[in-house]
Amino acid sequence: MKRFLAVASADYNDHDFESCLWRLPLLNSYEHGEKSLEIGMPAGAQPASPQTLTQVLIQRAERHGDKVAFAYSRNGEDEPDQLTYRQLDRRARAIASALQQRDAAGERVLVLCPSGLDFIAAIFGCFYAGTVAIPVHPPVHSRLISRVASIVTDAKAGFVLTTAGVQDELKPVVDELPDGASLQWCAVDVDVPDDATGWVEPRIDSSSTAFVQYTSGSTGIPKGVHLTHGNLLANLEDIAQVLGPDDNVRVVSWLPLHHDMGLIGATFGVLYVGGTCYLMPPSAFIQRPMRWLETIARYRADFSVAPNFAYELCVERSTAEERAALDLSCWTAALSGAEPVRVATMQRFVEAFGPAGFGLETFRPVYGLAEATLFVSGAVERGVAPTVRHLDSAALRENRIAWVAPEHPAAASVVGCGPAAAPQEIVIVDPVTRRQCAPDEVGEIWIGGANVAVGYWGKAAETEETFQAHTSDTGRGPPLTT
Repeated sequence: MKRFLAVASADYNDHDFESCLWRLPLLNSYEHGEKSLEIGMPAGAQPASPQTLTQVLIQRAERHGDKVAFAYSRNGEDEPDQLTYRQLDRRARAIASALQQRDAAGERVLVLCPSGLDFIAAIFGCFYAGTVAIPVHPPVHSRLISRVASIVTDAKAGFVLTTAGVQDELKPVVDELPDGASLQWCAVDVDVPDDATGWVEPRIDSSSTAFVQYTSGSTGIPKGVHLTHGNLLANLEDIAQVLGPDDNVRVVSWLPLHHDMGLIGATFGVLYVGGTCYLMPPSAFIQRPMRWLETIARYRADFSVAPNFAYELCVERSTAEERAALDLSCWTAALSGAEPVRVATMQRFVEAFGPAGFGLETFRPVYGLAEATLFVSGAVERGVAPTVRHLDSAALRENRIAWVAPEHPAAASVVGCGPAAAPQEIVIVDPVTRRQCAPDEVGEIWIGGANVAVGYWGKAAETEETFQAHTSDTGRGPPLTT
C-alpha cells in the first residue's frame, strides 16, 4: 500500500484504490454461526439483525420478493437482463449446493466471471456455501494471466466459478500454471441445475471470512485484503447512511464488479438497503461515456459513483444535442472518488449539465480504501456543495498549511471529502515520528473501526505493519495506516 499525506485540520484525504482498469490514488491531493433467519417468519415477527451477507439476502428476498435487485445491459443501451431478489436468492442457493456437493465449504473459490448477473449470483453462491470468495477479473484474451497465477498460488484456491465462455478460453491456459491443474471448475451458467433442494445453510457468523479482495499488483505482487462478514456489514451500514433509508433508491454503475468500489459500494450497498441497481460493463462507458448519464436519466436514478476522470470524459465527449436531451434532476448524489477530485472538473461538469438539472451540490466527494472494506468518509447531508479550500502549495510541500486567497499565484484548490462515517475514527499522524499531528500540519491518515479488515491474507509481516499500528505519543491506534 502506498503512503500519502493528508491535512490534519480538514477533511483532505488520499486513497489507494485498486481497479482492474486503472490504478489511481483516491481522493484529494492538492494537485496531483449463528443460525440465520428462515424464510417464512410468523406474522408480526421482527427479523434479527443479520450477521452475514447470506442472512442479508435471505431477508431481502423474503421482504422484496419479485422486486428487481439488479438489471444489467451488455452495452448500456439495450433492454437489460434482470435478477429479482427472489431469483438471486434461488440462484445463490443452487450455486452453493453445487459447491457443497464438491466439499468446498471453507475453501477459497475464484469468482472468475465477467461483470454481470452471473458474477453477482456466483459471489453470493460462495457466501451461501460458506466458502471464501476471491473475485478476479478474467484476463482479456489470456493476457495478464500472471495475475491469476499469483492469486491462485497466494490464496491456495481450490475451485473456480466462471461462465462457459470464460472456461473454454481460460481453462487450458490456467491448467498449465503451477497449481492450475488442481482447480475444480464450475460454469454457473450451464453446470448448475436450478434445483437447490440440497442446499444446507452454512454455520458462519460475523467473524467468518467472506472474501479476499486482491490489490491490483501494479507496484508488486497482489496482496489479498482479508474481509469478514462483520467488516462488510459494518461498512454497509455506513454506506446505507449515504444512500438513505428509502428502499426505492436506484443506483447506476459501470464500475467493475471485481473491486471494492463497484462490488461493495454499488452492488452490496444497493442490496443492503433493498434498492435496485442498473449495471453496464466498464467497456460500455469507455466506448461512449454518455451511456452512463442517459441510463441515470432513463431510470430516474438517485445515486451513482465514479472517479473524477469519468465526469471529465462526459464533458469532453458529449454534444450539445445529447446534453439537451437529458433530465438529471433525479440525481441527488454524484459520488466522486478513486482519484484526486478536481475543482475544475466539478465546475466544468456543472456548466455542461446544469441545464439538465445537475447542480454543484449534487457532487459528493468520498474517501475510502480496500483495507477499510471501502467507505471511510463522505458528506451525508444533501443539498450542500462540496467544501473547497485554497492553500499555499509551497507550504504544502513543507508539510505545512497556509491559507491563501483563491487568486493567489501559489494557491492549490483542495476539495474536502466529508466527515468520517459515524463509527469510524480518523487521526492524522506524522509517518516518521508516529505522533499525532497538530492542527494545520500534514500527515498520514490512520483509520479505526469495525470496517477495518483483518489484514493481508497469509502475510503476517505486512499485516502487522499496516493493520496493527500504534501512535508513539498515546500508545494506541487507530490501527490502519494508509
